[in-house]
Amino acid sequence: MVKFTKEVLLEALGVPEGILKSAESMYKKLIKFISEEGDNDVDDENYYFKLDGPFKINEYKIKSINLRLTFITTDNVDTITLVSMGFSSKVRFDDVNLTLIDTNDKKNLDMSINIAIPDTITFSELYQFLKVKDKDIISSFAHELKHSYDSVKKPLESIGDRSKYAAYTSVGVGLEAIDKFIFNLYYTTVIESLVRPTEVMSLLKQNKVKRKNFIDFLLNNETYTTLKKIYNFSLENLRMELSKEIPTINKILTQLNERGKYKTNEEKIDRILYLTYINLGNDMGRTFQSVLTSHPFEGIFGFMDKRKDMMFNDFIKEISKFNDNPKDFFEYEEKKFKFVSSKMMKKLSKLYAMLPEDNKSIKNWDLHQKITKRAPIESVSIFKKD
Repeated sequence: MVKFTKEVLLEALGVPEGILKSAESMYKKLIKFISEEGDNDVDDENYYFKLDGPFKINEYKIKSINLRLTFITTDNVDTITLVSMGFSSKVRFDDVNLTLIDTNDKKNLDMSINIAIPDTITFSELYQFLKVKDKDIISSFAHELKHSYDSVKKPLESIGDRSKYAAYTSVGVGLEAIDKFIFNLYYTTVIESLVRPTEVMSLLKQNKVKRKNFIDFLLNNETYTTLKKIYNFSLENLRMELSKEIPTINKILTQLNERGKYKTNEEKIDRILYLTYINLGNDMGRTFQSVLTSHPFEGIFGFMDKRKDMMFNDFIKEISKFNDNPKDFFEYEEKKFKFVSSKMMKKLSKLYAMLPEDNKSIKNWDLHQKITKRAPIESVSIFKKD
């Protein structure tokens, strides 16, 4: 009964049964492949590995995972660095219901890992890197498996949500402060929020964290600290950070032939905030329009289906509602950041109940009584009522 209750609670918190074990199995199969390559050089950009299952997540069984390792040689790193990991999500537009439908092969998944390297490396070096980063990689595998599981549980997806998600992962203006803001938008999407408990629970399990150590672990966990930073976001701080990037802002304005148009730093920052807002909106709108377009003529003459036209116009109204005052957009997102991050931090804190207690099992009571340090015997009840 206890086991059943814990499984139900974990599922409610966003950690389906079997997902952590499946992530660990993926990792073991991957490093086995890598170890077999020995001291051979990594001499290609892409390597493909088929990880045979079954990988089980609740009732969902994955037969195999096609994993692509992509190596990017760059001067931006001095050592082997994990850049990103992804689950290949395939969708199609349903003309009847005007929504996106997941079309992934549920039994055979495609995933990828992007790794940056400073120069040519050997598979032995890659193996050592994977061994050192085992916990992070297993947690990331759990993260991607949860994306896959979510697509099975909810195969229909909003075009608006997908358009926003795509914009958050592609738009940038070349300013660190704005990049951080857009990262916050991405991190707090529903798509990403759904996987946070799984990745954190994976690390809790691998590090064998018990209840007495939970707070220390959580306060130092990257996911939790990131949510804390997002919670503390403010438009005022964003403007302050942008004031430190005026030279770069001047370059951007020069590229747009607007260098002399804005005299004060405040005006320049206002312009950058507006540019951020319209670029996000433009990318969202283009993606939304592209998804709805099912015939070449629609790209020229407009949508032939009136329902599409209404959907598109409603979405454009939504993403352009702050056109007259972009400041309201950033204040709106500030409130949303606080709501989403606060809710997620509370959810992560509930993982405490899923951890093992540090109970003692006393085998020799007599010896335990003799060696255990006791508090002094008291003669007065401190709880006695007068």
